Amino acid sequence: MKVYRLTFNSPVISSILAMTGNPGNLPSPQELCAEFKSAGSRPKFGKAEVDEAALALVSFFAEKKKGWKEFQLTEYLKWHSKRFKHEGSTKPHVLFGLVGGWIDDGHFEGLVRYPKHPLLVVDSTGAWAVTKYFVLRCMGRKK
Repeated sequence: MKVYRLTFNSPVISSILAMTGNPGNLPSPQELCAEFKSAGSRPKFGKAEVDEAALALVSFFAEKKKGWKEFQLTEYLKWHSKRFKHEGSTKPHVLFGLVGGWIDDGHFEGLVRYPKHPLLVVDSTGAWAVTKYFVLRCMGRKK
């Protein structure tokens, strides 16, 4: 399997996928979090564990108050551990379904589901970023 490591200034990543700060046409993490709380809704990825992982990630960005800026995985895991009070090992579903496929056990045959486009990307320095597609999926859009 080939692994591609792209930098955020790569034309593919910067123009299509990864976001730094907050692009004007998408809600900020705070707005998205407030919408989830007021409507009692959640991200809509099609599996509760993926929805839970996405909601936690949106909450992380909302608390940081820096828009959708890239982050270090260790920073997120530390925040997640404090926020959800699990010590030592990380909670099993920290990024469940956001960095690869998941088994949809709602079907008899247990289909493996993959997102249409990447939800999170990692650059060559190890910095992570959410993609525009991640935010659109959190808003309930599939395109």
